[in-house]
Amino acid sequence: MERWNPEAFAKGDLSWVLKRSDIVLERRRRGTCLLCAGRPINEAALCDVCMTMLNREELGLVETWTAGVLPD
Repeated sequence: MERWNPEAFAKGDLSWVLKRSDIVLERRRRGTCLLCAGRPINEAALCDVCMTMLNREELGLVETWTAGVLPD
């Protein structure tokens, strides 16, 4: 399934989205997951369930967010 919720981003776009601080910060402000629009979320605006479905590249980008570093 490419998109789990009409208010969420497609999984194939997640790496691009995680590099966009404006998008992630807005989703954090709203308090909903980037992929499923669920709650609660972490510093990268992802819920625990969606975190289990990430690939290595996406996990690396999430680690940057959880370390408190915004992407360039």
